[in-house]
Amino acid sequence: RWHLQENEFTRRNPVTLEHLLSHTAGTTQHGFADFYAGDTLPSLVESLQGKLPDYDAPLTVEFTPGTDWQYSGGGYVLAQMAVEDLTGEPLSDLAEEYLFSPLGMHRTTMKQPNEPGFLTHVAKAHDAKGIVIRSGIPITPQVAPSGLWSTPHDLALLIIEIQKALAGRETRVISPYVARRITEIITAKGIGGWSLGWERFHGFGNREWFSHGGANTGTGGYVYGTLRDGHGIVILANGPNEIRMPVQDQLRSRILESRNWYKPLGMPVRKTVPDSVIREVKGTYKHVLFPAVSEVIAEDGKLFLSPFIGGVPAEMHYLGGTTFAIDEFPSNLIFRENPADGQFYIALDRRGFQGEPEYSFIRQE
Repeated sequence: RWHLQENEFTRRNPVTLEHLLSHTAGTTQHGFADFYAGDTLPSLVESLQGKLPDYDAPLTVEFTPGTDWQYSGGGYVLAQMAVEDLTGEPLSDLAEEYLFSPLGMHRTTMKQPNEPGFLTHVAKAHDAKGIVIRSGIPITPQVAPSGLWSTPHDLALLIIEIQKALAGRETRVISPYVARRITEIITAKGIGGWSLGWERFHGFGNREWFSHGGANTGTGGYVYGTLRDGHGIVILANGPNEIRMPVQDQLRSRILESRNWYKPLGMPVRKTVPDSVIREVKGTYKHVLFPAVSEVIAEDGKLFLSPFIGGVPAEMHYLGGTTFAIDEFPSNLIFRENPADGQFYIALDRRGFQGEPEYSFIRQE
């Protein structure tokens, strides 16, 4: 139905499905506006053509595929179209037949409110004042990146199936090969870890998690599962990000604490940080992609990064040189000059992943 136009970035490195699913294709179109009953809905082709609110150009590629990371809902729309054109079936039907129904996810669908087969008794989207947004039931034509409706119970069934497969136990749908393939880290750029769909940059309790968050206007949530030991959390809520996410983060932290899911960092750290290192790394750093600022603070011979995960000051455990580890974060922090621009950065070195450290936070003068 539609084809991604070749350009200078794709002539030698064509876009693959792996690129699209790991957000390393360089494709544009971050996210999409919600629609409601009575609105004129764009087709999938029109979506890729950029005939949408907030977009005025077709989906295109902005860097050489596989060399960087950039979230792209448009890339998932392209993957959706490829699957539908290949099979001749809508993604919503394929998901029901091959995933939701076999796993007993009976309160889950990718059908939209304007289509037969949509769910009944659904929670409505609310604004910051608790007022229902229009009809409260958004329509998202871009089904692959933003059209899933579900419950915490159903999403937990999916997490458990993946965890069983990773552990080599008997499963109904997902094989051990597929489970490993979709959770292995494809890139550590930009955010510290991403697989084929799953985020791999969380380290809550010093454990390895596969996870994903999502948000439409006035509703959203997060799913988390550990790669080992079978721990998981699913939180869904209505309300905007600025209200929903702090509550969600507090709830997650309380669950981890009450379930005793924390374990030691498990790394040989040094008790004291040399004064010369403290002087070298202290300062304020800004993330190169996101509007996030962190400050390295010295207190009683120790260093802290604040704010960081959840906005709580985190002690930096000294590993030697200018390298540090932080509890609940799966990357080491390396303070160094970037040879590309001569600026001083916090580089993230994803533990267990072979690749160059990612220069993520630049020091502010």
